[in-house]
Amino acid sequence: MLRDLRVLLTILPIVLLCGAAWSTPPLDDFIYPDEEIIESIIQINDERLDEALFTALESLTEMGVANIIICRFQRIEAPLGGYLIDGLFNLKIKGKNYSTFRIGIEDGEPDTFFTFMARGIDHNSNAIWYPLPGPDYMPEENQVTPESFFTYEFLIDRDEFENLENEFPRLESVDSEE
Repeated sequence: MLRDLRVLLTILPIVLLCGAAWSTPPLDDFIYPDEEIIESIIQINDERLDEALFTALESLTEMGVANIIICRFQRIEAPLGGYLIDGLFNLKIKGKNYSTFRIGIEDGEPDTFFTFMARGIDHNSNAIWYPLPGPDYMPEENQVTPESFFTYEFLIDRDEFENLENEFPRLESVDSEE
């Protein structure tokens, strides 16, 4: 209980500074309750990060995503300036369920994202990726590489991204353990 109150008090300044300007629910509803993440957002105190977080939430919501929880973000400067935002969610695309995402938001480009990828596990415990063909695609000789493959140029720190669900357990499972 004390930890929850501390997290709420830590997030409150972010919500007050940013929440009123946007039509989405308060940002604290979407940030994983981890002190390191919250402290990073507060310490950076960057308007571009605030805008990127809200743009990511709005973009994901428009896709029909449910249960969005932002777990990590990183600043990139090349090939463009912006943020890569990773998190947990539930999204079904063409009968496949995806549970983790990365969305890239460019500075100064409100309401748009420059990359989006999702990862899930199929019924056989194999990783599935969106968009196809996935990051492990190897074109055959004289085969044109699909445009969607270039999305994975932004799969920086792939191991960390693939381990996201282990590093940040779903909040329901954390609550049920207590």
